[in-house]
Amino acid sequence: MKVSVIVPFKEGKKYLEDCLDSLLEYCFDGTEVLLVLDHGCEDIRELLTVYEKKLTMRIFELHDKTGVAAARNLGVQKAQGEFLFFLDSDDYLDASLSELYS
Repeated sequence: MKVSVIVPFKEGKKYLEDCLDSLLEYCFDGTEVLLVLDHGCEDIRELLTVYEKKLTMRIFELHDKTGVAAARNLGVQKAQGEFLFFLDSDDYLDASLSELYS
């Protein structure tokens, strides 16, 4: 089973870091993270370099359109998973929930 987690990002580097940290707790073999950059103005290259080593992550950029819907649609087009999960970049998965699934 392969799961694609689609994360649109525009701004909020610290929130994105929390989001990606939470995915480290939940991701299992077969999980891909698709980060879709939506014309953000923050430099997050260093942050992404760290997480690309820890997660199976692909990064895409919106060119023509903007907005969370366009970012999610691009993620859906690029996803390779059987199941899709949307997680906004300012959200995170609560670590205490992992106890329910172990």
